[in-house]
Amino acid sequence: MRDDVDLDKGTIGIRLAIGRENGKLGLTPTKSKSSRRTVHIDPETVRVLSRHLAAQAEHRLRVGPAYSDRGLLFATPFGAPIEPSALTKAWGRLCKEGGVKFRLHDLRHHHATALIEAGVHIKTIQTRLGHSSPALTLRVYGHVSPGMDREAADVYAKAMSE
Repeated sequence: MRDDVDLDKGTIGIRLAIGRENGKLGLTPTKSKSSRRTVHIDPETVRVLSRHLAAQAEHRLRVGPAYSDRGLLFATPFGAPIEPSALTKAWGRLCKEGGVKFRLHDLRHHHATALIEAGVHIKTIQTRLGHSSPALTLRVYGHVSPGMDREAADVYAKAMSE
């Protein structure tokens, strides 16, 4: 939701999801208490979202009363929730054009893995992903990359030589 974006603080609150109820696409609460969270975003993402929100506001004015403003951060041209399968298909087309094989959900996996490899504390990663426990985060995303194992060997060797 647009109201959940705080560009000054560089945060996005996650409290609702797009889901189906009686076959109709709409907003639903997130799955669990831990999935309702606020995450920080980097300055470049703040800039991109700022431009997006400005363009969206201009679009709403151009469309006028035909726009059903539900406060969505991303919406169809007339304000309705975007069909999840449409996002998946659009992502697939972009990847195909770019010559890469990367499913949309792989972004979540990559995000978690990159943070783990960078040494971000597992509790922070758990919170960003909205998992109920760090154990779940480690079980799903905590595979060891060759680089991490090599780094572990170097750290241990250094500790033994001191």
